[in-house]
Amino acid sequence: MSQTNKINIHAGHRQRLKNKASDFGLSAFNDHEVLELMLTYVIPQKDTNPLAHKLLNEFGSFYKVFEASEHELLKIDGVGKETARFIPFLGALTERIEKSKRSAYKNRKILRSTKQCADYFLSNYTVGNTEHCYFICLDEQHALIKTIEYTGADSALVRVNLNDLLEQIRKLNAKEVVMIHTHPHGSVMPSEEDIKSTCQIFKKLFYLDIMLKAHLIFNESTHYSMDKEIQDYRNYLIELEAELSRKNNTNINQIITNRKMSN
Repeated sequence: MSQTNKINIHAGHRQRLKNKASDFGLSAFNDHEVLELMLTYVIPQKDTNPLAHKLLNEFGSFYKVFEASEHELLKIDGVGKETARFIPFLGALTERIEKSKRSAYKNRKILRSTKQCADYFLSNYTVGNTEHCYFICLDEQHALIKTIEYTGADSALVRVNLNDLLEQIRKLNAKEVVMIHTHPHGSVMPSEEDIKSTCQIFKKLFYLDIMLKAHLIFNESTHYSMDKEIQDYRNYLIELEAELSRKNNTNINQIITNRKMSN
């Protein structure tokens, strides 16, 4: 077999490794395969599998490869200067990423209660002269992910594109949503339109396994929490599904699951 054919085989193998990483992530790899893939980015047109095994055997474990110094790596047959620089750099980069993640985790904004959500709104937004609608998206630990905002035209009722909203919430992988909207020059009591839209949004989120945690309405001096309206509608949905399960002789959990899948 010619040298050219050997290179083609290696090139195909490299691409298969990269495709596997893209399709399944590194959790589908053994340690030596991760090293092998990493080395393809710094060692051109060469089978990196033997060197990956050699590194693991020399340093004893996966993480110790990345803790090795440039000087130690250069002692390994097959490791050139660029590779000896690259491996410790990746180790330092990983450590920096983890440090950043720990810092971000420590500084998360936690909004467990309705009061905390109201305080967060008052600290970061104003009622203003135009009706606004905010959707505070939280993760499973009640930590703030992002606030999605919609603005009305002048003092008119703000219109929310429901499909757009749901798509944004799903992409954020939110588990809880707090809805807040403003009545700049009116009462904080919910209108029929407010109640209808709240129920509509609650239902869509309910079947996506996402909780509409609260809906707060603010004017210039006070606010109102639609806790009762949300709880009443939640009970209504559950009772409705229970009635359907009795009529169809089907488990209620299966009906709810089917609704979620159809959404």
